[in-house]
Amino acid sequence: MEEISQLLCNEATPRVSILGPGGIGKTSLALAIVESPAVQSKYGSRCYWIPCINASSSTLLLQLLYTQVCSARTTTTNDILSDILAELRHVEEPTLLLLDNFETPWFPSQGTTQAIDDILFQLHKCSRVAILLTMRLLGKPKDLCNRIRWHTRHPQPVSKEASRLIFHDVYPDSKEDPDVDALIAAVGHMPYAVVLMAKSGETCDFTAKMLLEEWKQAGTKMISHSGSPEEDMNRSIGLSVNRHFVQQNPDALLLLQILALLPVGTSMDNLRQWAPNIESLSSAIRTLSSAALLLQSEGHVTPKILSILPVVQSFTTGQILEEVRQNAQKACYRFIFNHISQCDVHPRDFESIAIAEDHNIRLILLNSKPTNILISLDLHLKYLLYFSQASCHRRNPDISEQALSLAQESGDQKMIAQALFALALVYGRKNAYDIAERYFSEIYDLLCKFTDPESAQKTLECGLMLVCCKQVLHQPLQVIVEFLQTLSLTLGDDFQRALVIKNLGDCFRMRGQFPEALCTLQEAKDMFMRTGHLDQVAGTLSFISDSYYLSSQVEKCLASIWEAREVAKSSGIVTKTVIAFFDFKRGYFLFMLQRDMEALPIFQECWPIFESAQSSTVVDCFMHMGSIYARQGSHDDACGAFESAIAKRTELNGDTAGGRDKTMLLEKLKEQVVGR
Repeated sequence: MEEISQLLCNEATPRVSILGPGGIGKTSLALAIVESPAVQSKYGSRCYWIPCINASSSTLLLQLLYTQVCSARTTTTNDILSDILAELRHVEEPTLLLLDNFETPWFPSQGTTQAIDDILFQLHKCSRVAILLTMRLLGKPKDLCNRIRWHTRHPQPVSKEASRLIFHDVYPDSKEDPDVDALIAAVGHMPYAVVLMAKSGETCDFTAKMLLEEWKQAGTKMISHSGSPEEDMNRSIGLSVNRHFVQQNPDALLLLQILALLPVGTSMDNLRQWAPNIESLSSAIRTLSSAALLLQSEGHVTPKILSILPVVQSFTTGQILEEVRQNAQKACYRFIFNHISQCDVHPRDFESIAIAEDHNIRLILLNSKPTNILISLDLHLKYLLYFSQASCHRRNPDISEQALSLAQESGDQKMIAQALFALALVYGRKNAYDIAERYFSEIYDLLCKFTDPESAQKTLECGLMLVCCKQVLHQPLQVIVEFLQTLSLTLGDDFQRALVIKNLGDCFRMRGQFPEALCTLQEAKDMFMRTGHLDQVAGTLSFISDSYYLSSQVEKCLASIWEAREVAKSSGIVTKTVIAFFDFKRGYFLFMLQRDMEALPIFQECWPIFESAQSSTVVDCFMHMGSIYARQGSHDDACGAFESAIAKRTELNGDTAGGRDKTMLLEKLKEQVVGR
C-alpha cells in the first residue's frame, strides 16, 4: 500500500496495475490506497472508483465511466468517450481513476479487446489523470495495453501470522483455538477465504477443527451460497473458471483438472508426464494464466513450478473426469517404476534418488484403488508398499495402512504379511517400538505357516526386527536370547545363521559379557566374509567397536569403526547415509573421549546428510555439536545447535515418550549454557 501510494503521489502520471487471482485482496488493497492520507491529500474528491465487474463490453464500460466522471457536466456531445476525455482534460486538479475488476471489460463477452485497449490508451493520454487498475490476470504486464508503461504489483497470499490475525479479528472467540493454523493453511492463506471461513465459524459457533473437517468434505461450497454475492467463494472463483475463453479451450480445462489433483503443483519438466493428452500445453498455460487461475513460481528458481490455489483446487475437484483421475493414477505408477529402475542401476544412491512428485503421488494413491482397466491388485499393492518404503513419507503410516486394508480385502495371507511388515517398519522409524513389536509378532506368527524359501527369508527378517524392538523396549535379555536360539533352528544357510549369531553377540554386549560378545561377533563377521556380504561385515564391525568401547579398549574401538566404514564404502551397496552413520559413531566415540577437535568436523559433515535422509541421527549430531561448543565456551553457537536439535526432534520424532525425553534433555543442556 505504501509503495503504490508513493507511486501515485510522486509520479506525474502514474499507471499502476494490481494483478492476481480472485480473493487475493486486490480490491481491498486498492481501496486502502485510495483512502490513504497521502493519496487523499493529492487527489481529494477527484478519486473515482469505477467497479467494472459488470462492464462486459466497451459500451458498458464507457457508460460506467461517464456516470462516474461526468455527473456534473452540463454540455454533452453524441460521443460518450469524447465527453469523458473532455471532462478529464478540463479539470486542472489531478484525478485518480480506480478501474476495479478490469478483467471483465478486458475479456469482453462480445466485441474485441482492441476497443477496450483504445479506451484505456485514450485515458492514459490525459496528462493529469492517474490510473490504478485491478485485474484477475497472472500473465505478463505487456498483455495489458502494451502501449502503456505499467508499474505492476502481484499480491501474494498473506503470511500465516497475518492470516491468523484476520481470522481472530473476524471471529474473536477463536483466539485460543489450537486448530486455526491448520484451517487457514488448508485454504492457502487466501485473505478472502480466511475471512469467509472465520465468518462461518462465528455464525455457526464452530471450532476450527469442525470447519476443517467440513472443508475436507464440502470444499468451497461451505463458504458460498450465503445469500450475498460479495460473500460467495464459488462465485469469486467461477468468475475466472467460467470465462468464455477458458471454457472454449479444452486443453486449459483439462490442465486445470490435472493440477487440481496435484496439491503441491508440478514442474514444467514433469507436467507432460501428468498431462500426456494435452495437445497444446503452451495454449493451456496462457489461458489459465490470463484467467488468473495458474500460479508459477517466481524468481530464477528452476524448474518452474506450476500450481493452482487451494481454493481453486477445491472448487475444481468435483468437476474432475474419471478418465483424468485414472490417467493421474497411471502417472503415479510410472513415477514409482522409474524410481525402482533408477535404484536398480544406482543402488548406493537409493536415498538420494527422490521419487519425483512425492507429495502428489501420495495423495493420489490414497484416493485410488486398483481396477482391471489400470492394474492388478498384486501390482497396485507392490507399488503402494514400495512407495511407503522409498518416499519422504516413510514415517507416515497412511499408505501402508491402505495397503493392509486392500490386502485384507483380498484375503491373501502373504500380501497381508507384506503390508503388516511395511506398517511395522513405519512405526519403527517413528520410534513407536511397542506398536512395531506388536505388528512384527503378528507377522512372524503368520509367516511361520509358510515353508517356501521367500517366506522363510521374510520370517528371518521379521524375527530379527522383532529382536531389535525387544532390545529397545528393554525386555529381559534371556527372553531375547531364547527367541534367537529358537529362530536359528529354522535356518538353512550360513548367511542366515550368521545374522542370528550377530544378534546373539549384540545381546551378550548388552548384558555386559564383552569377551563372549567379541568372540560371537567375530564368528559372525567371519561367516559374512565367507558368504560375501560386506554390508553385514560392516554392521558387525560396528557392534564390535561398541564392545571394545564399553570394555575401555579405545584404540581397538576406533580402529573397528573405521574398518566398518571402509568395508561399507567398498561394498558398493551401502548408502551414503549408512556410511555417514559409521562416521557419526566414530565422532561419538571421540566426543566421549573429549577429543573435541577431532569429533566436531565429523558431526559438521554428517548432519546435512542425515537431514537430507530425514534420519533422527541429525538430532544427536546437533546435540553433540552443542555440547562441544559449550565446552569450548562458544555459548551462542551452543544455543543455536541445541535449538536446531530441538526443532529437528519435534519434526522427526513426533510426540513419543522417547522424543519427549530427548527434548527435555536438550532443553536442560541449553538452559545450562544460557545460565553461564
